[in-house]
Amino acid sequence: YDEIKQTVKELKALGPEVLHSQYPAETALVFDYDCDWALQIQPGHYALSYMDQITSWYGSISASHTGIDVVAPGADWTPYKVVFAPLAYVLSEAQGERIRGFVQKGGVFVSNFRLGVKTETSQIVRTPLPGLLRDVMGVTVEDYVPIYSARPAVRFSSVLSGPHAEVGIWMDVLQPSGAEVLGTYTSGAHAGQAAITMNSFRKGKAVYIGADLNAESLARVLRTLAAQAGVTQPLEVPPGVEVTVRAAGNKQWMFLLNHTPAVQTVNIRRPSTDLLTGEAHNGTIDLSAYAVRVLQAG
Repeated sequence: YDEIKQTVKELKALGPEVLHSQYPAETALVFDYDCDWALQIQPGHYALSYMDQITSWYGSISASHTGIDVVAPGADWTPYKVVFAPLAYVLSEAQGERIRGFVQKGGVFVSNFRLGVKTETSQIVRTPLPGLLRDVMGVTVEDYVPIYSARPAVRFSSVLSGPHAEVGIWMDVLQPSGAEVLGTYTSGAHAGQAAITMNSFRKGKAVYIGADLNAESLARVLRTLAAQAGVTQPLEVPPGVEVTVRAAGNKQWMFLLNHTPAVQTVNIRRPSTDLLTGEAHNGTIDLSAYAVRVLQAG
């Protein structure tokens, strides 16, 4: 109760301009109930879960503090530089055209295995995967493999340079038809074949992550792709510190939240004032355990 009272007091102190400000996001994560339901009925692997993939991707992207919206398949994508759509298992013709238009106009579309397997009526498509998006993605799925025992790894190209990634429960084996290969499988029957590709399509790019990457590698890959698309972090912060930006007109407010029991130091780029305490900060700011700061530059 005391925490609720304190929160309400602080929100009132910020004033209506801050409370009615907007959360600017340059990336979006598509959440599709049809994909969730269809995969529950026919997952292809007992451990394959739409919610697990969505949660993993959201955690990977949001940890970069760049701002991300969770949107429906039919939402307006024009505000975003990058749209992430993991396990887009069900794909209608309208959704396929929306993705095509987004990439044609310069957007970056990122998806992964099991892309476009079913129509909106839950029927398996009658063309090679990824079905409606073969030209946009620049690949054909040559084979797909649910994994139960021996786990292959993925070797990354210089574009996504990093340590080899262990593959989890699924691998789509990709045959590029114009797409650049960003990662290949390292062992087994499909050693040397494409695991991750990026296709230039008109003004934009489409990325197909065919392998179920381990969490650390997935986070690095998604953040790298976002950075290459021009998505930038407002601040570099230590692990356990969250930063969120809100804006109204020419004004901007930065919320810093320390989710750890230790003091954390954050480097700030411009002299700022903490609206909750009135204190001025320049260069660095120390966040005590579980502290919150609301900074306004200038």
